[in-house]
Amino acid sequence: MLSSRRMLPIILTIFTGFIGFSLPFPVFSHLFLAVDSTFLPPGIPLDERKILLGFALALYPFGQILSAPGWGRYSDRRGRKPALTVSLMVASVGMALVAFGVFANLLWAVLVGRLISGLGEGNMAIAQAMASDEGSDHEAGNFAALSIAMNAGWIIGPLLGGFLGDPTATPVSSPALPFILAVAMYLINVLVVIIFVEERPTSPAHASKHNTIKLPQLFRQPNMLAVLTLTLLAFWSVYTLFSYLPPYLVQVFASTTADIGMYCALLSVPLIIAGLLTSALSRWLDTKKLTALALLLMASGLLLLTNADSIAGLILPVSMVAFGIVFIEVTSAQFVSRLATSQEKGELMGIYRSVVVIAEVIATLAAGYLASWTVTLPFIVASITVIFALFFLLQLPREEQNLASEAEESSV
Repeated sequence: MLSSRRMLPIILTIFTGFIGFSLPFPVFSHLFLAVDSTFLPPGIPLDERKILLGFALALYPFGQILSAPGWGRYSDRRGRKPALTVSLMVASVGMALVAFGVFANLLWAVLVGRLISGLGEGNMAIAQAMASDEGSDHEAGNFAALSIAMNAGWIIGPLLGGFLGDPTATPVSSPALPFILAVAMYLINVLVVIIFVEERPTSPAHASKHNTIKLPQLFRQPNMLAVLTLTLLAFWSVYTLFSYLPPYLVQVFASTTADIGMYCALLSVPLIIAGLLTSALSRWLDTKKLTALALLLMASGLLLLTNADSIAGLILPVSMVAFGIVFIEVTSAQFVSRLATSQEKGELMGIYRSVVVIAEVIATLAAGYLASWTVTLPFIVASITVIFALFFLLQLPREEQNLASEAEESSV
């Protein structure tokens, strides 16, 4: 793994990005679904509220879809440091607008703010490119560290939203307070990037040789279509759990905002344990086998989850899915990194990140729609998508190191 000084801004960028992603879940679940909430007009039916909730959550990843390839391309041409700095400032502006919208009960401000935050948070592609810049010897450790950062953000985000956003939890709590604190965290992240990121100079010749990746050319690369389709299907299931578990807890177990924050924090325990184990597991299992294990854990865990009749009954299936999530976060990034040449790594990681967040958008919108039919249907459909992902995994070669040489040949 890279030195702590070099990894700090990378890890912090991922950490704050996932706080921005997960922080609204307990707050929005209550604002949009609770019967005593005044955020939406009282005449809106529950099914429409679910769809609006899915839309509000999906705007953040939609912004990432639009911006991630562009941030990656800009960082390839002009450097990682300026791209990270500007993108974090954009994300902070969006989060401030969300805070204003929640405070003033303005749905439009919340929606626009979520979109702007997502546009800024396309910078996760830059962070992942930085983690893979040192070559395959560091990949497993670096990506495992980023996975831990993602899931630590998943702990802090719901805790901030659940406890600081519930007016009954503390004397100073309010629904807007978590978003105000998140703005401060983004600005701290900017300072850390400015101080700790050591920019590697980009020569004019290198910048002039960089060509924008064209999608038809991309999909003609051997194994690329299989890797990106696998990523899409697997992360559909990942974000079904992340985005739909809080509303599921509200509907099935009548959980409060503070309860959801605590449960989401507990979910992060197996996520972080899995992250600590991933680097060691990668020495025993190659990337393809570890991916297969991840998909099997996710599919079986999601199905078991639908049969749980208590909060305690969720522990085993959710833990199984959590381990699968961490493994797929690491292995999918490794597959894509090995398909990239050094001149296009940032942009290709941006395309990968866009595919991940396309899955996030699909998952959040589909969960809202499917839940209007039956409360467990989003998890059932997500388990089916994992099974389809296994088919595309079988299309990849046994030795994934061959991907890099094939990528170099296709770029000639």
